[in-house]
Amino acid sequence: MKLYRLLAIVMYLMNRKKVTAKELADYFEVSVRTIYRDLEAINQAGVPIISYQGSNGGYSIIDNYKIDKQILNCDEMNSILVALEGLNTTLNKREFKDIKEKIKVLIPDFEKERMEKNKKYFIDFNPWGINNIEKNKIDLIEKAIDKNILLNFSYTDLKGVSTTRIVEAMTLVLRGNSWYLYGYCRLRADYRFFKIYRIKELKILKEKFKRKDREFEESFLTENIQSKRKTINLVMRFKPEVKLQIEEYFNEDDIIFEEDGTLLVKVSFTEDEWLYSFILSFGDKIEILEPFYLRKIIKEQGKRVFDVYK
Repeated sequence: MKLYRLLAIVMYLMNRKKVTAKELADYFEVSVRTIYRDLEAINQAGVPIISYQGSNGGYSIIDNYKIDKQILNCDEMNSILVALEGLNTTLNKREFKDIKEKIKVLIPDFEKERMEKNKKYFIDFNPWGINNIEKNKIDLIEKAIDKNILLNFSYTDLKGVSTTRIVEAMTLVLRGNSWYLYGYCRLRADYRFFKIYRIKELKILKEKFKRKDREFEESFLTENIQSKRKTINLVMRFKPEVKLQIEEYFNEDDIIFEEDGTLLVKVSFTEDEWLYSFILSFGDKIEILEPFYLRKIIKEQGKRVFDVYK
């Protein structure tokens, strides 16, 4: 761990003109005294550290000390940095920050300035509405994956039925705006995707498991998260007032623009409560044309909403 921290300190210093021992201590979550010892060890190893005294003092590495060998060009390294920053918006992992420091060392200062001025991309993987509870679940699941330890939790399906699951956690999956756990469910004796939001009472057990050969990519290519849920063909008519929303939600090929200004949309959707809520969110700006039975469902749900406020 100390050797890893020493290397990380070198990378941190190489990316900055001057830093204080207090700044290093706060960043690496150690004492200032530990930082002094680390800096001395780094200096003895041949890395040229300069010490500045006084109120504006600090530490730096001489300007011409750089790592010369590069297997990636600057644009490629910048792409990696953008991806790491995006992942860090949701996972906030120290490893990502350390990797960013190491990559920045390889980029010349003039290229860093150019990239900052002409920043082409910013990726935010943070799902809408994710909170500290969900982030804590993700942290706990990640620990179970790293150590091959069983997870125990209560899981509620789309029908509102809750069951206790013991799962061999394999992979965390960010799909659309939702995080999922992919793992082997001992209750169902099969691989399953579990939506993190519906996982409650999450605990790590003491029992370890042997990770199976089957990998997430293999499963993802052969089965979809939605594959075991009912999909229906929808035909909907929208009023012109919601044209911009419809063009944002649906592919251009799915939309037919009628002469009277209305929009006809033909798509396939998974039938669940989310779909009903989606339809109801358009109020009187939408009409379901097919399937006919869905008109009745929406009418009944709309009536229940009306009854609440009458």
